[in-house]
Parts: sequence; structure tokens; C-alpha cells
Amino acid sequence: MKKIFSILISLLILISWGTVIYRNGALPKAYSTALDNVRQTCDEGYYVEAQALLDDALLLQGNASSYDADVLQRDIYKGLNADAKYINQLREMIKNYPDQAENYEMMVEYYFETESFRDLCDCLDEYAGIWPDSKVIQNISTQFEHQYRMKNTGYYDVAFIDGKLVSIQEKEYEKDSDTDELFVNRKITTEDGSTVFDRSMKEVSVSVDENMFFICDQEGQWTLVDSAMNLIARNEEVQFDWIGRQGTNGVTPAVINGEYHYINRKMVPNDIVWDSISAFQDDKAAVCLNGAWAFATTDTLLSMTEFPYRDIAINDSGYCTVDGMAVVADDRGYCVFDTEKMEPVSEERYEEMKAFNVRQPAAYRDGNKWGFVSPDGSIFIDAEYEDAKSYLNGYAAVKKNGLWGIINRHNEMVVEPQFVDVLNVMDNGYVFVQNEEGRWDIVIIDKLYYAG
Repeated sequence: MKKIFSILISLLILISWGTVIYRNGALPKAYSTALDNVRQTCDEGYYVEAQALLDDALLLQGNASSYDADVLQRDIYKGLNADAKYINQLREMIKNYPDQAENYEMMVEYYFETESFRDLCDCLDEYAGIWPDSKVIQNISTQFEHQYRMKNTGYYDVAFIDGKLVSIQEKEYEKDSDTDELFVNRKITTEDGSTVFDRSMKEVSVSVDENMFFICDQEGQWTLVDSAMNLIARNEEVQFDWIGRQGTNGVTPAVINGEYHYINRKMVPNDIVWDSISAFQDDKAAVCLNGAWAFATTDTLLSMTEFPYRDIAINDSGYCTVDGMAVVADDRGYCVFDTEKMEPVSEERYEEMKAFNVRQPAAYRDGNKWGFVSPDGSIFIDAEYEDAKSYLNGYAAVKKNGLWGIINRHNEMVVEPQFVDVLNVMDNGYVFVQNEEGRWDIVIIDKLYYAG
């Protein structure tokens, strides 16, 4: 009896070991074979059958997945055009297998091919940084960087205000429906054309905080109003030729009878006649007297005696300083200037420079060619263009063979030179461009547009 019991125990041990050997050998082999069958079926285009085979294969593993199985599931979703499931699968695989480049590449390819450009913007720069050697990701990044569209508007005139606002004159003249009289009308719009302020104005300027508007009516009378057209100030005793941007300190540059003055919130000018002036930004403005320049503040404006610079550059928004930077010319030439420390940032000097729009490279001239200087004062792009405008939003307008185009931060021509003039690239990728007929159209740079 004891002998029989010993034999039974031995048989049970053998059966147990056999089960382990089977599971560690035969089962994985069966699972691998099942996945091979799924792959063959998938490659033949039978995706519904492949899904059924994959479900059966996963049962062999107790529904525990693996990278090979997830790849098959991904490819089945793609073959079935199950876009939402395909994208979700890619997201899960990127999260679970961050060292597998193909999933990043397939995500980028899908967004680009389906023109899901907002989704592409959300991930493209990040993936390009993770996989700098991926030809797929880098190629799509390059293509997207150079992608733009044209929008024909035929505006009569457009003036740049800042990265979000422009002043537009749609027609040379408009006709009053009651009197049939012709009048000029400018309006303030956002970068995409949405109207911010439209009150039948001959000219208009916007305050730095964008809450106040100086408007010039058809008779040439200037008035300060808010966005609801509530009267803030009017000075009928003064005939203004032009009024610029009001600073947060309430001081505004103006031209009266051909002379530069600053005016206060009540539109009353001070007595000093300047050669040239800028608007106030960060409580600093550039002022020129007797051919020499200086930085003025609210406190020093009326008591200045020292003018140490040959020039201070003013940008298209009317400012001389942005983010604590300015462009100043001393006896040695033009340089990048720190307006907090009130000193040049480096020893580098240039023949001529244009003002910074933001903390991105500014245009400089060497001989009769233009290039770009970094905020640290060093050369960013060698002088090679006939003219150039300082960078804004990672792009800059450059002139080549007599026409203007747009380059990116890598000095790649994103929009080939083809325009008579080009304004700065705005925050949402809109660029107002002047065609050969003198009218203004819009170029839309997709990478900026869809990133907004």
C-alpha cells in the first residue's frame, strides 16, 4: 500500500512539472504562433478576421498584452480606419513604450496626413526634441514649418500696431449712404480681421493698454475716447497733425504744426519741441533734441539736460524698448543696450540696427546688406539680404532681388520673396503683404496659426 502511495506522489510531481514545462514552452510557442497568424492575416488586409484571431491569442495569455500584440492591435485599428481607436492606441503605446520611436512617428504622420494641424502642433516640437535623428519626424517638422496659405483681401492700406492688432483701410474711399459724400474709414481689427473698433475714422491710434483710442474725424479733429466711444478728452484749441500711442503714464507723442510734442491725458502739449520722440513703454521713451538722443522717464521728461546717444531705434509699434532691451548708437556704432543697467550688453558694434520687436533677433546692416543680431549682441545671421525687419514670433521679413519674403529662425525661406512690402508676422501667423498692385493681402503661416 505504501509502495502504491509513493508511486502516486511521484506521478503527481511529474504532472506538475510537466504543466510548468508546458506553460513555459508550449504556451508561449502557441502564443507566438497565434500572433504570427494575426500578422499574416493583417498583412493580407483581412482586418476583421485579424481582430478575432488577436482576441483569441490574448486569451492564451490571460488577456495580458505585449508589445508585439499592441503593435498588431494598432495596425488593425489603422486598417479598419478606426481613427479614434488608432490614435488612442498610439497614445497608450507612447506612454507604455516610450523608447519605441515608430509610435511617435506614426502619430505625427497621421496628424499631418489628415491635416489635424492643431493636434500636430501639440506634439511635433516635443517629439522632434525626443527623436532628433528621426527622419520621419524631422521631415514633417520641416514641411510644416514651410506650410502657408494665401488669403486675398485687397485692402487699400494696413498699418501694424502690435502682435495682435492692425489698423485697416479696406477701400480708398467709402460713400455716405445719405449724402453720397466720400470719406476715409480706418478700423482697428485683430490679427484675423475681427473688428475691435470701427467708428468712421480718418486715422486712429491705440493706447499701450489698448483701452483708449485717439481718433481723427473726417474734418481732422482728434479726440480721445474709450472703446464705447465715451469722450475722454478733446482739445479744440490745438490742431494735431498726428497722435501716437498713449503710455500707461498717460503721456502720448504727437505732432503739432510739424513739431514733435508730448501731450497729457487732457491732450494738452508741454512746451518742449523735440526733433523726434517715441511712445512710452515700461516708463521709458526715446527723445531727440538738437540731433542727440536720450532715454526719458515720466519723472525726467521735462528736466533733461544730457543726450549721450547718436540714435535710439524705434520699432513699428512706436516703442524704443522691449523686455529691458533697446538699440542705441554711440560713437562706435549701434549696439544692443540693457535699459535696466543702462549700458551696452556687449562690445559688439554695427553700422546700423533696427529696434527689437521682442526678445528675438533684430535686423542689422553691414555695408549694403542686412542680417540679424541676437539679444546678447552677437551675430545671429550674417548680413546677406537687401533689407530686413526684426524678428517677431520666430519669423522675420527679408528683402531679396527687390521683393520681400519671410524666413524662420533657421534662416530658411518659408515664404519666397514675391511681395512689394511685408509687415511683421503676427501672433496667430497672419502676415499682411502688399502685392504688385499696391493692395494688401494676407499670408497665413500654418505652424503659428494652428498653435494658437
